[in-house]
Amino acid sequence: MNHIIAIKDVCAWPNLLSLPGGELVAILFNSPSHGLEEGSLECWSSSDGGNSWRKKGIAAPHEAGKNRMHAAFGINQNGDLFVLSTGFELIDGKLGPLQRMWCSRSSDGGNSWEVNRSPGLQPGQSEFIPYGKIICLEDLRMQSAVYLSEGKGRPSRTWLLQSKDQGKSWQILSQIGSGDTNETSLLMLAGGKLLAAARTHVDHHLELFESVDDGNSWLEKGHLTLPMQHPADLLQLQNGEILLTYGIRNRGLFGIGGRISKNRGETWSPPFVLIQLGEARDCGYPSSVQLADKTIITAYYSDQDPNEGYNGYHMGVLLWQCEEFMSPRRL
Repeated sequence: MNHIIAIKDVCAWPNLLSLPGGELVAILFNSPSHGLEEGSLECWSSSDGGNSWRKKGIAAPHEAGKNRMHAAFGINQNGDLFVLSTGFELIDGKLGPLQRMWCSRSSDGGNSWEVNRSPGLQPGQSEFIPYGKIICLEDLRMQSAVYLSEGKGRPSRTWLLQSKDQGKSWQILSQIGSGDTNETSLLMLAGGKLLAAARTHVDHHLELFESVDDGNSWLEKGHLTLPMQHPADLLQLQNGEILLTYGIRNRGLFGIGGRISKNRGETWSPPFVLIQLGEARDCGYPSSVQLADKTIITAYYSDQDPNEGYNGYHMGVLLWQCEEFMSPRRL
């Protein structure tokens, strides 16, 4: 495994995609704070398989006294990039009111962005918080998971939004689960099967949901992780297997974990730990892609890295192969 501190002084919460030509692009929060400072969502790219990164453009610029920190990220069949975003107003160094959701679009690989600040949501829906990958169906419909907190001590809820007009307007298609869900990763499989790995609100484990009708209805499939192991990223590998990566925030073991499914999400391998981050107090939010040579690139964030002797918020990158963790070995 190759381990890189890729971008320093960013809280990041990276969202990673691979463009058709092989270039990697990431959307990330550019402030070294867990949302308590002003900051924007920037687009960064790598042309050497994740080893080095450069800033391309600003997908969602923040307004004075506010930030843009939440993002869902996707690419359509035409190669256009889309970002759904929200953030907070900052009042006396604390999080204030949640800001309205925007939809940003780039037709040049992330260098320049058009921002639609009124993407057609109904009253009471404009403060939805987007997360994970935006998926694109064959008929160019786009879908994204969003959630909304009901307040301290009350479960949050998650919905699937859909756009039929290339992001100009978004409508609720369905609710994922019956409550107690928030940050949710989506994965579309062949045959119309859609998986959703949702972070729960009460004890912060991951729960798996499945839809076989393009997201119109959902079936609960069970737990994916223990409490304090969240949120998720789902990636289908070249061999058809599904990779789940997630943050580990159990005291004494902060880091990034993973599991593999060889049967479209029905059963999962025992967990493995990709990286341990020692005394970190804030970490996780992995996002993965796979290169043509089968190398997996996993981006994540942390507030420190004892492996590299670095203390501060940053985006880390792991370059690894499944065989490093899944090959048979003697117990």
